Amino acid sequence: MSTHVIFFGTSLDFSEWDVWFALVNRWRNYAKLKSKKSEPHAFVLTTGDKHAGLPSQITQLSAPSYDQGWKWLDAVMNCPTSASIDGAN
Repeated sequence: MSTHVIFFGTSLDFSEWDVWFALVNRWRNYAKLKSKKSEPHAFVLTTGDKHAGLPSQITQLSAPSYDQGWKWLDAVMNCPTSASIDGAN
């Protein structure tokens, strides 16, 4: 988990302890201030307030519907230019 991660198709419920264990370990590895700028991002594709209680380290990619969100992700991931998702909301 040394690159950006996008979660989709999962609830990210706190009972998913294996996912949270991996994320917490990754966040701990980038805890030093000098490491923060190279920390990979974690994103979740969501609609409405479905993932409102997630930690601030996970950026929510909000879409009006999952169908629209998938289209947006497809456009970004298959863009021929070097489009960046850093800072996506």
